[in-house]
Amino acid sequence: MNRFLAVPLLFATFTLSAQELPHHLAPGEVPLIPEYKATRAEAARGITTPPPFTPRTMAEWEEVQTLVITWTSFPGIQKQIVRAAKEECEVLIICSCRTP
Repeated sequence: MNRFLAVPLLFATFTLSAQELPHHLAPGEVPLIPEYKATRAEAARGITTPPPFTPRTMAEWEEVQTLVITWTSFPGIQKQIVRAAKEECEVLIICSCRTP
């Protein structure tokens, strides 16, 4: 008897999770596009002068001096990463500061 109840329940779960979201802009978003594009085109795009040295990409076997992580989700895994990494290098944890 339980099998006969499980099949419709399983089918209903898959049907509800397969709902499609719209792939277009809302009518109120369309007029905002030109202004958004104009502000992005005028925004500073990083460093404009090249450095006085030739930059290079770090090789995967090179040791790091500092590890930077954000403390947002998966705290159990992040605790393990910090616990192991602090023995090898400096660890900087970026988090939001909430004031009471």
